[in-house]
Amino acid sequence: MKLSEEEYFQFIAVHYKLLFFAGIKHEAIKRNSQIASLKDWDFREKYKLRELLNGDPDILDEFIDQHGTDISGSELEIVNGFRHKITQNFIIFRSLKKYAIFIDGKNIYGVQALWDAFPDLIPEFPAYIRTTILPFKGKIIYDGFLEPYSIHFGKNIRDSLNREYQEAKKSGKIITHFQTVPLHSV
Repeated sequence: MKLSEEEYFQFIAVHYKLLFFAGIKHEAIKRNSQIASLKDWDFREKYKLRELLNGDPDILDEFIDQHGTDISGSELEIVNGFRHKITQNFIIFRSLKKYAIFIDGKNIYGVQALWDAFPDLIPEFPAYIRTTILPFKGKIIYDGFLEPYSIHFGKNIRDSLNREYQEAKKSGKIITHFQTVPLHSV
């Protein structure tokens, strides 16, 4: 499952504002630059901005202090969702109709794609990746940056992951929204 077109563009608009703000704050973008230019930036340049955003624990408060009156309530909700982000390594076990199964060793998450479905992004499951997941409109999404690792999972590990997934599914422990996850960032 992926976001609707409207949801996707709403998330991207807010995410770009945060990336742009991080770039200006950390002098990775010239102050006279225009936010619209970000859409034409190379992925690696956007990734650097994402790392600045994720690495600055005060940036959301600063963004809200400076732009809180310029954004809508729903945009403010998206910004506040970044407070609950989790940036770490995950195994994308499989892609289902409703969401992809992300496993981190402690928890199993149901994560929705943004624009492209996960099978269009990841050639084979399970896949070992690094990304940031965060809440969005009662769902869990990722921030648009997937860093895959070249790791092949053998039969025993795949079987173990499947048992872990089946147990979580049976017991209703697949996390599909962040109200059940403690606030933290790695």
